[in-house]
Parts: sequence; structure tokens; C-alpha cells
Amino acid sequence: MTKSRPFLAILCLLTGLVGAGKEAASAPGDIFVEFYGSQVSWTSAEYVGHAFTCIALHLNNGIKEDCYGFYPKQGGKGLIDGPGIIKSELKENPTRFSRISTTVKAKISEEQRRQILALANDWNARGYTLTDSNCIDFVHDAAGKIGLKRPDRSSFQLPAAYLQELDRLN
Repeated sequence: MTKSRPFLAILCLLTGLVGAGKEAASAPGDIFVEFYGSQVSWTSAEYVGHAFTCIALHLNNGIKEDCYGFYPKQGGKGLIDGPGIIKSELKENPTRFSRISTTVKAKISEEQRRQILALANDWNARGYTLTDSNCIDFVHDAAGKIGLKRPDRSSFQLPAAYLQELDRLN
């Protein structure tokens, strides 16, 4: 046995104890929405960061989670202005989760879940504009659907800064 194994075992035990308290607060049937904001990353070609939302349904046998973000439908000029599309964050860029800097989580009802899903469907018909119809605006609208206090929007606001302010207000 290597010397790092006892440390690893203690770390796993502590992580399990911390996680156990969080899971005890939820029960099958509970639904949570979580808003995420990633920092600017020049190495990952996320020059302004990204904001998106995940909906987690707590089931008897685990958690079913779906995550949605608003993107330009095509590259090139579409990165600044063009058609937009809601995409699955779990498929589009799963490595982004390692660059999350801010999250805001809230328990929601089934009706609020349906409203967020309908909102995502509506956003598929919107145009993407880097300054005023982007990933932050989608998160902003979703936060409004569940009644969170929302910060004022600014054209040059970055995702992490928006999520920090959303967290502060709630």
C-alpha cells in the first residue's frame, strides 16, 4: 500500500460526509435548476466565458440532469450576429464544467421546469447577438421564470460577473 492511500481514503470519507448533507436536503421528486458561469478562457476559445443552466430531477434511483446553453447556430460571422440555437451543454462542451467559477442553485416546481423548457424552445427561434441576445440573456430569462431577483443587464457584461451578481441578489 502506498503512503497516499490513507490520505485518499480520508479524503473520500470527508467528501462523502459533505455530500451526504447536501443530498439529504433533497428527495425523489425534487427539481433543482442551477445556473453556471465560466470565466474567460483564451486556451479553450471561450473569449468571453459562457453562461448556461441545468435542470436536475431527483429520482428514486439517482439524478437526471439536462443542461442548456444558447449559442450562435454557425461559426464565422455567426459568432457575433446570426441565428441562435439552444444546445445541450453535456454534448456541446462537457469540459466547460471544469472552468465554472460561479453557480446559483434553486429548488423549482414542475410547472417552473416546464416554463424553462418552453423558454428554451422559444429561444431556438431567436437570433444570436453577442451584445444583447446571448447566453447570459437566456440565463437571465430563465432566472426570471422562477422568480429570482435579477441584476440589470449590460451589453458588455461577462457571464461570471452576471452570475456573481445573481448570486448576491438571491
